[in-house]
Amino acid sequence: MLRRRDRSTAWGNSSPSSSLLGMSRSSILFPRFENPRPSSGRLEYCRQTNLRSQEVLPTEFTSLYKLSRTLFQCILHFSSYNRAIMALVDSYGRSQETLRISVTDRCQMRCRYCLPNGAPPPMPRDAILSYEEIATVATVSSELGIKRFRLTGGEPLLRRHLHRLVRLIHDQCAPDTIALTTNGLLLSDQLDSLVHAGLTHISFSLDTTDAEAFQRLTGLDALPRVLAALEKAVCYRSLSVEINTVALSGSTERQIVNLLELGRKHDIAVRFIELMPFEDVEWKREAVLTGERILEIIRTFYGADRVEEIERSRPAAPARRFRFKDGRGGFGLIEPVSRPFCEKCDRLRLRSDGRLFHCLFDREGIDLRQPLRDGDREAVRKRIQECVEAKGPGGMLELQKQVERPARIMASIGG
Repeated sequence: MLRRRDRSTAWGNSSPSSSLLGMSRSSILFPRFENPRPSSGRLEYCRQTNLRSQEVLPTEFTSLYKLSRTLFQCILHFSSYNRAIMALVDSYGRSQETLRISVTDRCQMRCRYCLPNGAPPPMPRDAILSYEEIATVATVSSELGIKRFRLTGGEPLLRRHLHRLVRLIHDQCAPDTIALTTNGLLLSDQLDSLVHAGLTHISFSLDTTDAEAFQRLTGLDALPRVLAALEKAVCYRSLSVEINTVALSGSTERQIVNLLELGRKHDIAVRFIELMPFEDVEWKREAVLTGERILEIIRTFYGADRVEEIERSRPAAPARRFRFKDGRGGFGLIEPVSRPFCEKCDRLRLRSDGRLFHCLFDREGIDLRQPLRDGDREAVRKRIQECVEAKGPGGMLELQKQVERPARIMASIGG
């Protein structure tokens, strides 16, 4: 298993480790799950909930254990070597290293920027990829150079036993990260099994800390459940936690400071995401709450001298990152409209029915389900490569055309 970076590393307080071929990769260890983090504002919560150590390593290493650990490291380093050689590079020279996997198109919430006209009929059950089929795509992708995986939806936790998929990806792919984007409603009961399976990152989709505003936006009176899940998640040192907020002009301005204070309380980052044009969503460029406007609001409230921009987590990362100089929390700005980052895009997207897309604005995609069910692994590999070869300069770089032909419904592909 890969050692997970804690939040201090994620926000620039320590340098990345180096490994084979000089690649920046985490150290490789056998699975170990550390005590929930009992520091800062988390101590009282951990006491109240009586969270205990989840230790799975023996106290003394035997010779056999040391040997098996060494062999395991060699296997994973060889996997790293293969990925370094077999990089997925598109015709514009961009290495594709991230696969976003939508495991379902269903969601309990009815956020107006995602499903303004209500939920469309769900995909037929037999059209949805099984966990084993998804794991096959992940494994082949990993062999081709994919290093990071993110599970999305819809709401991914509506798929039963999601930890099984996390474990399959962890064991078969040895990725740098396995991340989950969730609304948090079902997380509390599943968190332990997900972390033990190998989950490294969680992003909470949360647009407000006000209960009434939350209900208006999502159609559910469920904010306390989301906040309780967040409280539990930040107690795990091995887990990197952040909040994702879709920036809506006319409403998000009033939520920015409260969201940042929630992040500062738990020493986690809040990422503000500019609204993109999607099917069935009324979208106008002038209605976009831009990253620069958000930054202006933050600097006005906290003081410009208390906020500093820091390095991106990696060159292809979409977010500009900032931190507070007092060391508590931070925030990111994802600006696909005002600052398109298509020229550095390293992501592919797998829909739950097995279609692979190279961009949110890719209308066709490539079908992987048929070769998967035919057991033709080589055809899956070739179609992944074809998808990468078809990747253009970027949808947001031609935004005006895309407004007339917007991206598909966000819930079906995971935004």
